[in-house]
Amino acid sequence: MASISSVFNLAIKRAEKAATVGYTAKLREHAATYGWPEHIVSKLSMGHDGENHHITYPEHLEDQIMTLEYGTQETPASPALRTFMIGGM
Repeated sequence: MASISSVFNLAIKRAEKAATVGYTAKLREHAATYGWPEHIVSKLSMGHDGENHHITYPEHLEDQIMTLEYGTQETPASPALRTFMIGGM
């Protein structure tokens, strides 16, 4: 028979996973409103390490994502990730 604490922990993990899925959809919508390309938007996701939420994406897209997020001398910043983490969640 499962203990109350193990049932409670399982319920928390399921709730965290559901929230992470919901946050992923909101993150992608937020990045799209900033004009980020679909091939990048579709690869963004939210993760949860038990204490904190964090944004994840494939490593091979990091340079493109950093260019979008922070801009360059030729391209203005489009800070979708920072604005999402500050107020979009």
